[in-house]
Amino acid sequence: MLISYTIYPFMMLPVQWVTEITKVDKPFMFEDCQKSGPYESWHHQHQFCEIPGAVEMIDLIDLCHADGVVRRSG
Repeated sequence: MLISYTIYPFMMLPVQWVTEITKVDKPFMFEDCQKSGPYESWHHQHQFCEIPGAVEMIDLIDLCHADGVVRRSG
């Protein structure tokens, strides 16, 4: 599944972004990857875990900026 966005990360300048859902493991996780957009590359995993009275969501993101610097969060 492809999802198209318009985001405004830089002083309200619009940036077109297209991601693709590449993996789904209901109800535990899904992954998306950038097909086109502001980064050299972008891989995003959303993990869901039931905790008492709520659901915890953890985002794991691997991205590479156009400057070639690789960043990881999560």
